[in-house]
Amino acid sequence: MKLTGCIAKWLLANLAAALFTLPASASIVTDNFVFLNNSSVVANGSFSYDSLKSGTLTYANLHSFTVNLVAQAQSYNLAFVRSNKNKNYNYFGYNTNLNAFVPALVSGKQGIYAAILSATNRNLTNGFFFDPLLSQSNLGVPNSNDGVFAGYAPYAVNTATSYSVSPVPLPSAGILMCSAIGLWGAVGFRKRKPVA
Repeated sequence: MKLTGCIAKWLLANLAAALFTLPASASIVTDNFVFLNNSSVVANGSFSYDSLKSGTLTYANLHSFTVNLVAQAQSYNLAFVRSNKNKNYNYFGYNTNLNAFVPALVSGKQGIYAAILSATNRNLTNGFFFDPLLSQSNLGVPNSNDGVFAGYAPYAVNTATSYSVSPVPLPSAGILMCSAIGLWGAVGFRKRKPVA
């Protein structure tokens, strides 16, 4: 019985150690984002990237990306963004340290604008463009930090007043945690003495 208890404690310690070192060895991080106009969801989506990346990410750093413009009933993904015909106003800037989309000046056929998230085709007949929010810098471009975003197929605009980004929990972390709790319970159960 003592040997079983020692093995169980050793397994429990190793599972706990694996749980705490999991983020360093995980390869993909997925984050969900939601843009709100007051309390109404106006756009949402997700993106995934290598967990070893830090600082400001671009589309080149992403494994996947989707954005859904709710009122416009339009959706775009990484294949759309990376398509050669969709290289007008192409920008994704998410800073992992700040947990925020960061504005940048983006060049395109119609000039230079500030954006936090965008990808359009050359003729502006397909794609999306998010201005910085009121709380963000306009980078010297007047009236560009108004939170307005557009979808171009067909053209329609909406406004975002805030956004949030939240990580999607790693499934393996939950499995390890459940295994550790189950093993801990099994060790406790074995130590009980039968009541006579």
